[in-house]
Amino acid sequence: MLLQNNTNLTLLGFDYGPKKIGVSIGNTISGTASPLKILHGRSKIEGFNAVKNEILHWDPGLVVVGFPSHRDGSLHPFAKNCKKFARKISTVTGKKVRLVDESYTSVLSKGRGHDDARAAALILQVVLDELFSANK
Repeated sequence: MLLQNNTNLTLLGFDYGPKKIGVSIGNTISGTASPLKILHGRSKIEGFNAVKNEILHWDPGLVVVGFPSHRDGSLHPFAKNCKKFARKISTVTGKKVRLVDESYTSVLSKGRGHDDARAAALILQVVLDELFSANK
């Protein structure tokens, strides 16, 4: 089980990037994730502070962070940065953080604007789908 007592929990998803961070929100009642916003920071510190503020505002039961890999399963060069970002979230906020393969989310989320927030929603939806299938 991913979460204990997973009824009525809010979850936040992040698609981490060096210039912008996509944010999504979902819950265990509806089982759906939705794009929330894109955070921009002039520096890594400013960007992380914006992430921390979102986490403090929404108080999620779980934070999900996209983790990039190649088709063959090998890690993408940016994977180390995503892992560091996830660890920092956990350390600073005390929240449980889960890394989720974000393969193809950038391609699937292409459209008009807010691509990063839509990618974050796709990443978060993976976990919500797992929770729903585990509870059937």
